[in-house]
Amino acid sequence: MTALSQNLPPIKIADKEDMIRAFDQILAASGVEYDPDITPEKLRQMMLDEGIRSEDDFLSSELMWMRYPEDYHGEYDR
Repeated sequence: MTALSQNLPPIKIADKEDMIRAFDQILAASGVEYDPDITPEKLRQMMLDEGIRSEDDFLSSELMWMRYPEDYHGEYDR
């Protein structure tokens, strides 16, 4: 055992059920509802209804631009 490891607090394993409850609370507070019957097709239609087109890859494009602004020349190029 090294001197460094002697100064660290013990590792605690999170209770999976506590984590699930916490995540459910975060989703509920964010207005996200759980739908056990959701399918990829239904989700795509919901996105289209909100004006989000999956083929735009908007989030990926934004991430690429933020990470590599001098190299990225996508549709959302600034």
